[in-house]
Amino acid sequence: MTLFDMSGKVAIITGSSRGIGRAIAERMAEHGAKVVISSRKQQVCDEVAKAINDKAGKQTALAVAANISTKDDLKHLVEETNRAFGKIDTLVCNAASNCGTSSSTRRRTLCKQGWRWPATWAIPTRSC
Repeated sequence: MTLFDMSGKVAIITGSSRGIGRAIAERMAEHGAKVVISSRKQQVCDEVAKAINDKAGKQTALAVAANISTKDDLKHLVEETNRAFGKIDTLVCNAASNCGTSSSTRRRTLCKQGWRWPATWAIPTRSC
């Protein structure tokens, strides 16, 4: 008996191409879940999904690139997950987005105005 059984479950893990997100995906797969590896770059997602499939068996991991700040990408992520696995049981919102990375001027302006609420909170908070 295991205390953590995800057999038959499907999980999307955003930001799962490295770090904590990858570790979450690997553990969920080890415990029987089908996992969807997602980050912005397809090649990196493919590499992680292959590593999981090599260890846990084919058809365990699916790679779908998605930018979590883009509605069309999120729709595609859900559609591909449903097409491959037929359902979604769990969503792990691990990916972050920082509005300052594309515009350092915008970040400096916000900081000068006293903005201290981390921009990385905005995406996971709005996505739920």
